[in-house]
Amino acid sequence: MEMEEKLQKSFSLAILENDALILDSYTALLKSMPRAYSLWKYFDIENLAADKIDVLIGKGFLALTTENYDLLKEYFAPKHIALLEYHAAQFDSFVELSKIFNGCCSPIFSAWNRK
Repeated sequence: MEMEEKLQKSFSLAILENDALILDSYTALLKSMPRAYSLWKYFDIENLAADKIDVLIGKGFLALTTENYDLLKEYFAPKHIALLEYHAAQFDSFVELSKIFNGCCSPIFSAWNRK
């Protein structure tokens, strides 16, 4: 990775993980990020405010990964359902790959079917 790309990625991550920004500024900065850094497989979200999590999900900044799903479920339930809904087209492959549905996630399916 070139030095410029490393700096852009580092700067983008610093913005994403910054809970000190007001929501309007946070949202505006997300919109200004290079598209290459707009879908994150993982970063530390547990220290963010719930409204910033809503923005991250709604703007597509969180990829559908077991790491993001688990963090949302642990720290921001039921926002893990919103992540699944946002990435509905990938839901089937996610269920197969993640192995998180070991009979413990029937609430997900009932929430999913309410839509």
